[in-house]
Amino acid sequence: MYKIYALVDPRTNQIRYVGVTIRDIEVRRYHHLWTAKTGYDTHCYRWIRQLLAQGIEPSVLLLEATNDRDREKWWIKVLREQGTSLTNETEGGDGGAPMKGRHHTEDTKRRLSIKNRNNPKLTSWSPSGEIRQIISDKAKARWKNPEYRDKMATHMAQLAEAKRGKKRSPETVQRMSIGRKGKGGRKGWTHTAEAREKLREARIGKTNSEQTRKKISESNRGRAVSEETRQKISKAHKTRIRPEEEIERLRQRMKGNKFSSGRPCSEETRRKISEANRGRPKKKRGDGQCQ
Repeated sequence: MYKIYALVDPRTNQIRYVGVTIRDIEVRRYHHLWTAKTGYDTHCYRWIRQLLAQGIEPSVLLLEATNDRDREKWWIKVLREQGTSLTNETEGGDGGAPMKGRHHTEDTKRRLSIKNRNNPKLTSWSPSGEIRQIISDKAKARWKNPEYRDKMATHMAQLAEAKRGKKRSPETVQRMSIGRKGKGGRKGWTHTAEAREKLREARIGKTNSEQTRKKISESNRGRAVSEETRQKISKAHKTRIRPEEEIERLRQRMKGNKFSSGRPCSEETRRKISEANRGRPKKKRGDGQCQ
C-alpha cells in the first residue's frame, strides 16, 4: 500500500511538496528533516532549512492511500494546475530522485567522500524516541508476517550465494582498514547483564547444524593463535570464577562426550591444571581423567 503525502508550510498552511512512501508518513517527514540537515541541495530541502532556521518544521498530510504508485504524478499535476507552488523538481514517479539513472564521476565521489567524512550534521542528528519507537513497532509488525520472513530469508540466501567464493582485493581491504581506524568499533564494548541473559536464553536448545560446524572447523583449521593472545586468554580464565549454575551446565553438557570421557590427561595437561588451580579453594577432584 502506497501513501501519497504532502509536506505543508505551517506559516501559510499551503502544500509545498508531494511524495510517495510505504512507510509511516511521520517517519518519512523526519527523514526529510534529517536529509535537509545534512545540507542536501534541492528546492525542497532548501525550503525545509529555511523553516528550521525560524525554529519551525513542516507538517505532514496524508493525501491518499492507494495501490497505484503513479497517483503521486496525478496529485502533483492537479496541484500545479491549481496554482500551488510545489518544491518538487520532477513530475513524480521517480521517488524524488533527480540522480536516478545518472552516476557520479570518480572525481565527484572523491570530493563528496572528503566533504562528508567529518560532517557533524551526518552524525550528530538522530530521530527522537517517539520516532524510534514507531520504527521499532513497524519492524516488529513486519517480522510477525510469515511471508515477510520467507522473503527476507530468500533475499539473504541470494546475497550469500552472490558473495560466495568472492574475495576482497588488497586495495579494498586497505581502504576498509583505513576507514575503520580511530572509530573504535566494538573494542572495549560489552553487553549488559540483561542483554547477555537474553542472548543465553535465545540459544537454549539450539545447536549448530553439521554443515555449520564443518564450516567453523574449516575456517579455524591451521589458524595460529599468537603467544600474546594465549596469555590474554589464560589470564582471563585464571581470574574468572564460574557460578555454580554454569559449572553444573558444563558438567551436564560434558556427560557422555565421546571426545573427552574416559581419556586420561597427559602429564603436561596435569601440570597446567595444577598450576592453574594453585591457590584456589580445593574442590572434590575426579579420578584423574578429563571429564
